[in-house]
Amino acid sequence: MATTEVLFNPLLPEFHANPYPFYHQLREKDPVHETSMGFWVLTRYDDVVMSLRDPRFGREAFEPLLAAMYGQEGEQGRLPRSMLFRDPPDHTRLRTLVSKAFTPRVIEGMRSHIQSIVDRLLDKVQDAHAMDVIADLAYPLPVTVICEMLGVPTGDHHAIRGGHPTSPAASTPSGCSPIARSWSGAGRRVEPSAITFAPLSGSGASAPRKTC
Repeated sequence: MATTEVLFNPLLPEFHANPYPFYHQLREKDPVHETSMGFWVLTRYDDVVMSLRDPRFGREAFEPLLAAMYGQEGEQGRLPRSMLFRDPPDHTRLRTLVSKAFTPRVIEGMRSHIQSIVDRLLDKVQDAHAMDVIADLAYPLPVTVICEMLGVPTGDHHAIRGGHPTSPAASTPSGCSPIARSWSGAGRRVEPSAITFAPLSGSGASAPRKTC
């Protein structure tokens, strides 16, 4: 049975500083946790796999939660719906389109370029003799690759990453990235990735990199 104790709140500064003790506490005390934010958090592997594979669990209901947190609309109008929060048949259709850019042949063709990005990121921390694996490598690497695949100009990569690229909680089960913290004082929060592509589209962004 779910506890009433507050074990999970991704808006807390201490959660963003180090979320892993919170996850450990959840697994120990309440692995199927009902949060005060209106959703459930699963922290056991078997439970997560079950919920992902069982068609009775969907993603569509998550959108109202995001709308409540970030606002229904931004300056450009209603926030676009993410493929990650769509159920079949919409998700199936969109995934089919996206998967064409991630075939084994395409990814293999990108190997040398991705390796050069890794080398460049490691070179930045070589003299320091220390690194934050998430902030210095695991987070900027996929963002850089995706930006290049989308043809986003190098000077705009920081806008895609958001205001806090060094946060270890860059992506959490709640969908609350460091955006929630950085914009928590605003009267109306908006998901930055929803507004980033509006000025980029038609602004001279380069064509996506040809990989095959």
